[in-house]
Amino acid sequence: MTKNVLVLGGTAFVGRAVLQGLVARGYTVDFVTRGQRKVDVTGYRTHHVCDRRDAETLRKCIAGVHYDYVFDISAYTRHDIEVVLHVIETSKLQRYVFLSSGAVYLPSQQLLHEHSLRGANPHWGRYGLDKREAEDVLFENKYNVPVTIFRPPYIYGEGNELYRESYFFQQVEKGEAIPYPATDTRVQFVHIDDVVRMMLAAVTNEQAENEAYHLAHPEEVTWEKLVRTCTRCAGETQLLPVSVEEMALLQVTAKQFFPFRDVMYKMCTDKLREHGLPQPRIGLEEGLRRSYDWFTRQAFQEPTIHAMNELARVTAYCLQRERNMR
Repeated sequence: MTKNVLVLGGTAFVGRAVLQGLVARGYTVDFVTRGQRKVDVTGYRTHHVCDRRDAETLRKCIAGVHYDYVFDISAYTRHDIEVVLHVIETSKLQRYVFLSSGAVYLPSQQLLHEHSLRGANPHWGRYGLDKREAEDVLFENKYNVPVTIFRPPYIYGEGNELYRESYFFQQVEKGEAIPYPATDTRVQFVHIDDVVRMMLAAVTNEQAENEAYHLAHPEEVTWEKLVRTCTRCAGETQLLPVSVEEMALLQVTAKQFFPFRDVMYKMCTDKLREHGLPQPRIGLEEGLRRSYDWFTRQAFQEPTIHAMNELARVTAYCLQRERNMR
């Protein structure tokens, strides 16, 4: 018998990919969004246009439907989860899969494990705290619903609307230099195809019931490695390292000239293997080549407002430094 699935989200990056993956695997899929984006996926059953935070509206949309699985991509707060669990018929619900975040952990320079302490992290602010509280609702399990939680670091790949890898690709297209933090910070990434494959595998894995997992490729990446890999995929441009001392001199943070915070993000992925879940298999260079191929097919517009408000000043400083060294 075909399984009924409810996806919360479905038109933005990860939600769209999960929706597409479920349809491709033969599930009967309904999804909920606010209707602010065009739907370009086919094969689903129903698109419910409503605010998931509005309990009465959501109840009317999904009334009388028994779902086997829920994939929650769009929850950010405790309330987001509580509304769904209060409204949905839970008697046949076999798994609630929630996409959380690695931002739930306390600041750490060490390798993070799923049992590492969660709490306030000034680098991520309210976002990390809200995701942690959303997890807590599911872990409390007062609705008696089996759950699986995934905590990714940085998700990238085809369809990514965040101005991250697309920033590097655009800099190459324009022939502009790329300043980057010359620090020893290590982070991890995960390609969107691995995200979908691993999340979908969890619903049929009994060991994944009431567990949390790191959704990351184990490869550790420095900022220099990231930008050099991007330029190998998209073409060469001038790379400008910015030291910690220079950032202090200029009184800037990495986020003011670079599309990532300069924060250590290392996550152990052994638990996936130990519980028989698929391993991430798309390495950074392969994933970025796929992402660049997608980027070249888009009419991608640089955001008019973004956090890199000191990019021009930092670039000018670095270019002058390079001229002085000749």
